[in-house]
Amino acid sequence: MTFSQLRSFSEVARLGSVTRAAHALGVTEPAVSAAVGALRRELGDELFVRAAGGIHLTPGGVSLAGAAQEILMLAEAARADLQRLH
Repeated sequence: MTFSQLRSFSEVARLGSVTRAAHALGVTEPAVSAAVGALRRELGDELFVRAAGGIHLTPGGVSLAGAAQEILMLAEAARADLQRLH
C-alpha cells in the first residue's frame, strides 16, 4: 500500500468517480484505475462497485476511505513539520 494508491482511492471515494479523481489528481484514468486495482488485490476487497452515476463503496471501501484520509493528513502534517525545520 502506497501513498499514491491511497491518494487515488481517497479521491475516487470523495468524488465518486475515477474520471473526476484522475482530473483532480492531474493523472490519467488508467493510472487511477491501476492504483486502485493494486489496493483491491492487496486488500482482497473490491473497495467500490460502479453504479449509475458513479460508484458505491463496499463496507471495506468505507473503512479504507476513512483510514486513507487520516493517513494522508498525517503524512502531509509530517511533511509540513519537516519543511518548517529547514
